[in-house]
Amino acid sequence: MRFLRSTTLRQIVLLAVLACLPGCLDERLEFTEVKNIHEKVTESELQTFLSIVNSLPDKTLPDFPPVFAPPVNWSRSRTLQVSSLVTEEENRIEEHWTVESIARHLEKNRHLQRAVRRAKITSEQFVGLTLAIGVAVSRTTLREDQDLDALLIEGNPYLKQLSQDGRKFDDLSAEAAHNVLRDAVWITRRDRARALRLVPPENIALVHPHLSDLSLILPGYLTTNPLDAVADLLKERGMPFEELSEDEGDEALTWDPQDKNAKVGSDAPDREFSKQNSSKAAQNELPAQI
Repeated sequence: MRFLRSTTLRQIVLLAVLACLPGCLDERLEFTEVKNIHEKVTESELQTFLSIVNSLPDKTLPDFPPVFAPPVNWSRSRTLQVSSLVTEEENRIEEHWTVESIARHLEKNRHLQRAVRRAKITSEQFVGLTLAIGVAVSRTTLREDQDLDALLIEGNPYLKQLSQDGRKFDDLSAEAAHNVLRDAVWITRRDRARALRLVPPENIALVHPHLSDLSLILPGYLTTNPLDAVADLLKERGMPFEELSEDEGDEALTWDPQDKNAKVGSDAPDREFSKQNSSKAAQNELPAQI
């Protein structure tokens, strides 16, 4: 009989604990949902993130996996069709943004896990908060001429063509494979532009006063311009000049003043260059000798 009373009492205590458990957990956690990069981050949430990282031994975010995937570099021995390689790459890029996989990676760091528990949030919630803040910092690095909407529109024809390309990659000539890889960079550009475009203006304004601190905390790929790393340098920085035959001088160079991408300098020419031009002009003005 005593055994039955003892068992009943234990059951009552256990049921009471189970009934209290959900409410207790809700009170213990400051955040109840995982933050997305398109959602607003509050000042309180930013301070929670900063307090977690500042409590770590190095006061920096430890070994946070990159979410901006590198450009494709398919091996010439790949036997899949180009369209299949594109699908494979898109899935790989999506995996880079998976909060659960990043959280599993961070579980190896005991110092971080203890700091996260003290802040009363889960590993997944910390990852979501880090991404929302980090991508907002990345958004602040863009230049005025980097229009995300225009970039996405520009990439549509390339991406459509790649997704419909039924050729096997290993059957392509060296030149054709080079062209495919060059166009495939648009997969990476689109991913980065889409992510940056989701950042709300409130988050950009929130991180601005803290950029100096965040630049020391976040990994370099979140504090530098993510579009510059996958830019078409020939297109963005190429000079709109046309070089003629080798035996013609600089005066034979032509350029199109209507070209909107033309880079026109305003600096005065070097003194040495001015002297050379003056000397040539003087020689041209001398009367012809018989």
